[in-house]
Amino acid sequence: MNLNYLRIFYEVAKNKSFSRAAHKLHITQPAVSIQIKRFEKALGFRLIDKIGRELELTEVGEVLYGYAEEIFRLVEEAREAMEDARHLKWGSLRLGTTKALAQHFMSTVVAAFQDRYPNITVHLDEGSSEEMVEGVLRHRFEVAITGRVHYPQNLKVLPLARNEVFLTVSARCELPSHEDGRIPLEFIKDKPVILREKGSCTRKVTEEAFRRLGFRPAAIIEASNTDFIKDMVSRGKAISFLTRLVIERDVMEGRLRLLRLKEGRFFVNVDLIYLDGKTLSPPAAAFKALL
Repeated sequence: MNLNYLRIFYEVAKNKSFSRAAHKLHITQPAVSIQIKRFEKALGFRLIDKIGRELELTEVGEVLYGYAEEIFRLVEEAREAMEDARHLKWGSLRLGTTKALAQHFMSTVVAAFQDRYPNITVHLDEGSSEEMVEGVLRHRFEVAITGRVHYPQNLKVLPLARNEVFLTVSARCELPSHEDGRIPLEFIKDKPVILREKGSCTRKVTEEAFRRLGFRPAAIIEASNTDFIKDMVSRGKAISFLTRLVIERDVMEGRLRLLRLKEGRFFVNVDLIYLDGKTLSPPAAAFKALL
């Protein structure tokens, strides 16, 4: 069935006039008449009778008009839904991030997004950096903000930030350091080190630095909870390597102390990742633009 013919028939039947239908459709009245005749010929039924000066639908025309009303009501609904999608009046954002970023960064970003787009539902999941990569690949979330690890080639990567990793000790720690806050590795060789869980970007970067510098900690404690790590360090039970983002408040409040290694500095890169070749939903595209 030719939907263009159906639209013309619908406007004629609705307005009970060829001229008013022509005006609504921005075409000439003869063009309306010609296409109605073609439509009737294609269907094999007469749809409209002209009795005197009045137009009346035939029985078949009445049935078809009922269907046409429903069809074009749905078309209008679809048009409005697409317009609302364009202006982000509905939709959802499936977002993943690391545990540390969820605790110390994402609330600010998500709050700013929801202030701008209050009708969008945000689903936030958290895990290690490697779990973020896996989650995007398996479509558990559309975009993820994560510390940089090894990425497969089918991911798009938008660099966001570069965070320095610091040697983190208790504020009461008596480790000597240079005036600029640097400390030789040999001064911590007998200290237990508490690291993030496997799959964490911070742990990956720290262990790479250890291998590069030929350093083997006396003992390694593994934990996935940042608050637990900071508590252990503040009690003087271990030292750790964390980014300033995670520990800045604790430093300001006098619980922890930041030091740099004399042997060099190292960093965690934070990226937005999503599948290459995938068209981002309007909420995901807006979130990416916000960053």
